[in-house]
Amino acid sequence: MNIITKSSCYIWLSIICCITSCKQKPHFAYCIKEFELEDDTITINGKPLDLKVSDDNLTTVLVDSFLVIQEECVDGFLGVYNINNLTRKATLCPKGRAKNEFSNPFYLLSQAYIKDSCIFLTAVDKDCYAKEINLTQSMQRGITIVSAVSDCPSYNDNHVFLFIDNDINKQFVNIYGEETMEPKHRNAEYSIINTKEKKKRALNVFPRPMDSDEESITNYAGGAMYKHPNKNLFVQECCFMDYLLFFDIDADTAFAVHVSGTPTFDDYAPDGRTITFSNGSTVTSNYVFAIHRTDKIDINGKKTRERRLLVFDWNGNLIANAIMNPGANQIVYDEKMKTLYGFDFSVGERILHKYDISKIIPETTR
Repeated sequence: MNIITKSSCYIWLSIICCITSCKQKPHFAYCIKEFELEDDTITINGKPLDLKVSDDNLTTVLVDSFLVIQEECVDGFLGVYNINNLTRKATLCPKGRAKNEFSNPFYLLSQAYIKDSCIFLTAVDKDCYAKEINLTQSMQRGITIVSAVSDCPSYNDNHVFLFIDNDINKQFVNIYGEETMEPKHRNAEYSIINTKEKKKRALNVFPRPMDSDEESITNYAGGAMYKHPNKNLFVQECCFMDYLLFFDIDADTAFAVHVSGTPTFDDYAPDGRTITFSNGSTVTSNYVFAIHRTDKIDINGKKTRERRLLVFDWNGNLIANAIMNPGANQIVYDEKMKTLYGFDFSVGERILHKYDISKIIPETTR
């Protein structure tokens, strides 16, 4: 009788533990790595260059030696520059309704790649079509060559997406915090969509939404997304929280890195007043370059804002941490010349700066 009683107790304890575990299921489904953001760090100074743009909504991509800038003008939406001498080489993506033309809203995406010895860019046209642009052929022929077109989600509906296998028909999508949802049900939803085969697979990244109140924003997991140039590795910045989310699509897994001591997904959703990671970062085959904003209060109570460059490897390890002077975004990294470029935050015309990162990334690993 005692043996039966003990066995019954163990069974009931196991059931209770399972129920408790289900109730305490985490807000983020994967492992989270903590890292310290040290205050004692060096400053990297930018050297202003002879390239200015007036569009505050600019987006930049650097592939091979071409610096591509989204800057709407009479002839088109994209300016192509030689990064070595900053001469303008072409204006692409003219306005119009044909396949090789584009209309507002237009978005240059962060994903660029090389295949079949050609350079390709990706962009969104009319907020509903993803277009692949063959930059190499466009430069050779003097006209914009669109090599492929696919349906895509709308950026205006809080979607962020890039392409698996560098194929615009295979989309890794995050839709965050729809306003139509009740606050307690708002959540970030991730999925893999094949537009050609009409297939969709949901990823359970956030089993439960963050707790929220009347001041909480819906897009707590919203932020820019970037893809490894050759592998199906993605990283997403959380604009309003100190998280970077890493996804390995081929391995079907993910993890996050988080600044130790800052609010977590298990706290209340933020109010959106403070941006932590700025859009306009960049990635290479070895590194993730992220722009982090840190607010400081001096002894006189004056608030200042630092913009730091945080460099991670694709395993989420923090490699470098440096203050940028001046602060910049829309950064790009020239792997051949080991040089970082970025546009400053000045009002009006924004100036391209060149940053020496030799002090923060050892030459043996650059």
